[in-house]
Amino acid sequence: MLNQAWKKHFANYKTINIGIGGDKAQNVLWRLDHGGVEGLQPKVVIVMIGNNNMFFTPETGIEAAAKGVQMCVANVSDKFPLAEVIAVKILPAHAPGNRFYEDIKKTNLALDALKLDSDPKVKVLDLWNDMVNADGTLKQGLFTPDNIHLSQTGGYELYASKLKPLVESLLTKR
Repeated sequence: MLNQAWKKHFANYKTINIGIGGDKAQNVLWRLDHGGVEGLQPKVVIVMIGNNNMFFTPETGIEAAAKGVQMCVANVSDKFPLAEVIAVKILPAHAPGNRFYEDIKKTNLALDALKLDSDPKVKVLDLWNDMVNADGTLKQGLFTPDNIHLSQTGGYELYASKLKPLVESLLTKR
């Protein structure tokens, strides 16, 4: 996510992005367990995963997708017991009625039931209502034409502006 919005809001911080395009929760878990974060001592970890798992929910189910996000958050918490963790719920994509969109909604509801933030070191960031209109359609300008990826000036700017106060509050709490 190294883009203009990230640079604008987080340039004063040392950040590392271990995400890779196309990643699913299991890919992140593998990297976490096989040296992808070795030697790091973060103060805050942001976990944003799950969108690509939606391609497989017809076969694996909603619960598996939610559990994958939960396992990523738990793994990060175990690896970095002194770090605060921000779990970003899966962002909307496509349009109401589209299976992908509906499965994201269902997975986010399943995440609510898993109560990720029952751990005092985990905060959940939910941007859904900031990214959709009252009728559930995606807000114009926040997404690229594929209706999946965030636009540089709209979506990433919104995400970074909502994330920054949370990151700063966690860093000043230390």
